[in-house]
Amino acid sequence: MTDNLDALLAAEAEHAENHKDAPIKPGTRISRPGGARAKVLSVRLTEAEAAALEAAADRAGSTPSALVRDWITDRLISDDATDPRELARALESIAHRVELLTA
Repeated sequence: MTDNLDALLAAEAEHAENHKDAPIKPGTRISRPGGARAKVLSVRLTEAEAAALEAAADRAGSTPSALVRDWITDRLISDDATDPRELARALESIAHRVELLTA
């Protein structure tokens, strides 16, 4: 089974490489994970901190990266909550996380 999968993946990779300049078909949805988020921030954590973060993300039904991004965004908004739309988005995000944690 693994050999078949490896062969299929190799064939797909070769096809994609050989046709990388082919026009995009109508109806094809193009997405870019992360959207407008182009800046990556690297943070060093101890093993215990990383484990605690992963556990918190699991409890929230999220990923460590998304959870930390939410925490940072919430903090930045709370520090400068002058735009009502931003505050509303933050409150919706917090409500969603609380709902996940209490479900």
